[in-house]
Amino acid sequence: MDTETKNALAINSLMEEVLKTKKLQGVILKFSPYVIYQYEGIKDEEQLVVRIQLTGFDYGDIEMEEGKQILSSTHHLGFSAKKENYEYDEIKKIFTITGNSKKMGSYKVLFLIDGGI
Repeated sequence: MDTETKNALAINSLMEEVLKTKKLQGVILKFSPYVIYQYEGIKDEEQLVVRIQLTGFDYGDIEMEEGKQILSSTHHLGFSAKKENYEYDEIKKIFTITGNSKKMGSYKVLFLIDGGI
């Protein structure tokens, strides 16, 4: 299975979970999970607003709003289903994004879905 298909399946599973407590706003899934951002031995954590594109060419693209610790100057706040790897653990209710970049090296972003979406 290619990355885009795998990521689409992860997004669909996440959407089903979030829609149990939230309503869909047009073609954007908006929710506020507790976010854990891990990179180069550093771990930043806070609750952020997250938006996921659910239609068209940008399906699965994710944008997070800035917080107090997680900032655009130091972190990636946008993710692409074409570049990163997504995974959703339906038992633990954790959505995971993994990637690698010059800015951050290897990174992992976790959305804890039971953490007050």
